[in-house]
Amino acid sequence: MEIKKRHVDGCIKCNSKILKFEKDIKGKKYPTTCKNCKTILRKIVNYCPYCKSKSYEKWGEKVRNFYSVKCKNCELVYLKNPLSNKTQNLYYKNYATNVHQKGNLKNKQRSIMYKHELNYLIETADNFKKIKDVLDIGCGGGFFLDLLKKYKKNTYGIEVGRDSFEIANRKHKMFYGNFDRKLKINRKFDLIILRGVIEHVDDPKSYVSGAQKILKRNGYIFISATPDLDSIAAKIFKERWTQHRPESHIIHLSEKHVDKLFPKKKFVKLGSKSLYLNTPYENFKKDIIQMSDEIKRQSVRKKSKMISPPFFGNMMTLIYKKRY
Repeated sequence: MEIKKRHVDGCIKCNSKILKFEKDIKGKKYPTTCKNCKTILRKIVNYCPYCKSKSYEKWGEKVRNFYSVKCKNCELVYLKNPLSNKTQNLYYKNYATNVHQKGNLKNKQRSIMYKHELNYLIETADNFKKIKDVLDIGCGGGFFLDLLKKYKKNTYGIEVGRDSFEIANRKHKMFYGNFDRKLKINRKFDLIILRGVIEHVDDPKSYVSGAQKILKRNGYIFISATPDLDSIAAKIFKERWTQHRPESHIIHLSEKHVDKLFPKKKFVKLGSKSLYLNTPYENFKKDIIQMSDEIKRQSVRKKSKMISPPFFGNMMTLIYKKRY
């Protein structure tokens, strides 16, 4: 069985949209289980995935019965009832075909963004020429690695989606599965890429720590295409922010959250940039008008279904270097 729809609106077994509500540690109720066939579709998260605090407040409105909250301690935004592990595995099985690579325009825009990101990496990594072994965690079909292959011969990838893995495996040395302790990687790398990945994981600290352990001395971790919770669009639109995709984006971080994952004694931050100007997503005049219109609507409490534009600051591009 596989999930062919982009959005998980109902039960993956019987298609019923009537969900049973269960209580979290505070006694608040969230939809988790199909009322018709009893399939567990979602799980309840009782504490912040970043700082483990149990104190939270509402963030935005529910989207397809997914509820988001903001941690009162560290200000991370996370889902209270994300997809269960089983449902998530089904969702990612053919993620590339059904979601990520769906649509010619989207693929064209993403291909151009790969080039912008690679140029920034080459400019910012102070010893790019000395990089030999490259690992892209959550590499999809290996399309970003394809560009790097022109500069580096030893390209490796990790991918959990079967369709994406099969595409990437034709071109690069691949590991299949989730990036966790069960996945055995018996080597270290000069460059590790986390492109559009961290927002998909339920334990960002252990995830990034795992990447740091297989990074060589003086190696680089390059984080790109990662939604920025501190962006203007996220603050104005909240659940209608274009990067709020609860089926897959289960946490929202800001740059300060990412920075704290890299201890200053072990890592130095080489660069931070929001890639928007001169990209396929830039439409500054139109975006400003759309943002202004939304602010006006909110000032008179007028409801809107408008989704945010891909505005400046939406996505983070960061690079860190290991000291030793």
